[in-house]
Formats: sequence, structure tokens, C-alpha cells
Amino acid sequence: MPTTFTWNITHIKCVPSYNGNQNIIYDVIWECIAECDGHKAKSYGSTPIPYVDGAFTPYEQLTKEQVLSWIWATDTTKEGVEMGVQDQLNRVMNPPPPPPKLPWE
Repeated sequence: MPTTFTWNITHIKCVPSYNGNQNIIYDVIWECIAECDGHKAKSYGSTPIPYVDGAFTPYEQLTKEQVLSWIWATDTTKEGVEMGVQDQLNRVMNPPPPPPKLPWE
């Protein structure tokens, strides 16, 4: 069964007012959850969002997809995060064998 990835925005940090605009986003807290065959793995992080003068979207008009696109346009790439979560999930689904007992035990 293929892995399903779910991205969530868990918190948005804003500056109340700047340059005539309200609720300017400066940081987004997110999580990425990978699921396969009843197993789960999760990664989470915080991505700073730079203010771009003239490219402002009012807070109440933002969409999850738009905010995620801002995150993925930074060093927090969608592919990179999903690859890391997939690696975690693989270790959950196929754990390595336990180390051998100490020889004197």
C-alpha cells in the first residue's frame, strides 16, 4: 500500500500591524504525517515567512494551500520533508534487529 502524506498548519505567528496591513505572518508551525498499513510517522517544524512588500494577502483570505506553498518555497521543501518522514515510517514498519546481548551476560 502506498504512503499517504498529510500536511497540517498547526499555528501561525503574526505581527499585528505593519506597513498599513494587519496580521502579517512571519512564522508558520507545521506537521507532516506519513501513514501506511496502520503505521504512522510524523515530522514537524517552524518555517519563517519573509514579508514581501506588494505581495500581501489579507489574513482572512489565506488558504492552507497558499501557506503551504510559501513553506515549500523555502529550505523546507515538500520532497525533502516527505523523504525524511518516509524514512522514519520505514524504520517503524521494518525495525532493525535488536543488538546482540553483551558477551558476558
